[in-house]
Amino acid sequence: MLRSSASRAVVATVATAVVTLTVGVAPASSAAPSRQAPTRAPSAAARVVEVRPGTGTLQRAVDLARPGDVLALHAGTYRGRVFVAVSGTEAAPIVVRPFGDGAVTVTESFEPADCAATQPNVNRTLMLREGVDWWTFEGLRVVGGVWVSGTNFSAPAAWIKEMTKRKGDWQTRRSLPGRGYVGGRTAVPDPAAAPGVYAALSRTLGVPLDPATGIRLLDNDISGRGIHVALGTRGAITGNTVHDVECGIGPGIWLNTYSDFWDISRNTVSRVADSRWLHYMQEGIRTGSASSYNTVSDNVVTELPTDGRGITTDIDASFNTFSHNTVRGVDIGLNDQESGWGNVWRGNLVVDNRGAGMVFRGADAKLRQPSLNSSTLAAVVVCNVAPTSSLAAGALMSSTFTDNTFRQVSLATNLTSYWGRYGNTWNGRTALPPARPKPAPPGACPPAGARTGAPAPAAG
Repeated sequence: MLRSSASRAVVATVATAVVTLTVGVAPASSAAPSRQAPTRAPSAAARVVEVRPGTGTLQRAVDLARPGDVLALHAGTYRGRVFVAVSGTEAAPIVVRPFGDGAVTVTESFEPADCAATQPNVNRTLMLREGVDWWTFEGLRVVGGVWVSGTNFSAPAAWIKEMTKRKGDWQTRRSLPGRGYVGGRTAVPDPAAAPGVYAALSRTLGVPLDPATGIRLLDNDISGRGIHVALGTRGAITGNTVHDVECGIGPGIWLNTYSDFWDISRNTVSRVADSRWLHYMQEGIRTGSASSYNTVSDNVVTELPTDGRGITTDIDASFNTFSHNTVRGVDIGLNDQESGWGNVWRGNLVVDNRGAGMVFRGADAKLRQPSLNSSTLAAVVVCNVAPTSSLAAGALMSSTFTDNTFRQVSLATNLTSYWGRYGNTWNGRTALPPARPKPAPPGACPPAGARTGAPAPAAG
């Protein structure tokens, strides 16, 4: 039925539950909406919503979406940033995908970022902020990247950064639900308790925290800017090609700030430009700031410049599993950085890299004994292969290395003095690993590296 002139291009066919939006819809502003909590979309029968190309048409469809809707985008280019402010539900997520009549591009033009930036750039084309839940974006070409964040995500980000500076008090941050310190024991995984971390942090910080839940990015081509998640949970980033990320933006995929229970799999990340800052601004896949219980598997990371690292953790990122990833053409291939507890590294492959194949907390090499505040604890390292490069470690505790293949092993001098005394083992023994270790025995491990499914890198 034709409506007012402001919405004359919206045609609703109630009988078939199909809504068509055409280019005639009034353009939506590219400016961010006012800061407010996400609106829970009213429950109603799910609809298929056909959306036609133009400036603002996708934003209008997103604004009107309700749980269970499928926004089917006709072939063409959709210009302008898209701000999501309503939520689906777990039983009825909102899905955005192509209609099926050709390629779909969602794009925005941004001013160039500061290449000397020290923090991730928040300006992206798809903006899912303030704890919106249960959206799926699949099969799209997105120029300008994706941002996902919970409410007040910057407060816990600043808090954990400050707490790590208090070297005598690791217990406060590790006593939070699911962070590994339980009943006086360390490196205790507790995934059942982990969702309680948001309420606990909210009480500590005095601000409401609502994570973005159930966001799924599937089989998209994402360029210009990568994917950043802060304070998100139970999401998926799978089957995407992330490439040609501009300088000063941040890693291709950055899971940050208490983002738990994500599936990051079958993605290809390539060509993240040098930021002229530290390595963390030009990495491939980064899991940081207490993001835990995530699975990172079957990804390919390639062609990172200067000191770009392939797949990394940092600051309390713990109980994550990194399996069967392939990293090539980077500096350090795999890196378990500051205060990782209980991370599992299994069946990964590093080739054609410029630096070490794998590093564990190199910055703690100067310590005479490992630190529960900053060193690696209870890592499980099995069947990884870096045939032409080294395994390097600065500080380790209670970590096991089994059937790995590295050209050489380089341990900090202090670490060699306490290796066995602090519960580290190499192929089941507490003796120091040899500097030139033998490769894993034939048949001990399945083939290393990404299995079938990751998309090919985008053409340069």
